[in-house]
Amino acid sequence: MRFIGNELSLWFKATIYIWIYYLIFFIFNPAHPLDAYGQVTIIGSFFGLPLLMWLLIPIWSALHTFRNKSVRWKPLRLIIYICSAYLVLLGVMMIHAEISNFIVKERLFPEGWDEHVALSFERLQSTTGGDLTLKKAYYTEPYHSKINAGNMSGTRSPSLTIEYIYNDCSYKDECSFIYREVYDASSGALIRSENDSF
Repeated sequence: MRFIGNELSLWFKATIYIWIYYLIFFIFNPAHPLDAYGQVTIIGSFFGLPLLMWLLIPIWSALHTFRNKSVRWKPLRLIIYICSAYLVLLGVMMIHAEISNFIVKERLFPEGWDEHVALSFERLQSTTGGDLTLKKAYYTEPYHSKINAGNMSGTRSPSLTIEYIYNDCSYKDECSFIYREVYDASSGALIRSENDSF
């Protein structure tokens, strides 16, 4: 146990920079630090920022921690520390995003998912005036990790999507439509509704 404790202590000292990164990204975007990380990394890649973040600073931090210590396998440890620190930071930010998504969902649907879908479907029926059948309903979370050069934002408006059909239509495939309600993540208020049958 003492050996494991010493190893963990050495790892935390050598990778302290990931918690500094996390704090910076949290300040930029408290709800979704991974979004800030993705944008900083993509934009910063034009100026060599990832090289500084994930090579120069980690190497300096590890060597600074190893100084005056009898540490074996320093090159191997250095590689393991850098890779594991990167994975830990991503994992922490993904967990942060999941917690934020949970909080938003609870804010949007305080009465429960099934009850909210039923209310939204009733609202849809009142606007269309037709005899409808609900096919499927699903929720789009506001915070995601699919951040790249083509989609630099990891944040979107949360929404409830309902797929439905008109019962009096002879061609069911041609009478399938989508109704969407878009919400504000911070207040839970309905921003707009969209219906592709109009």
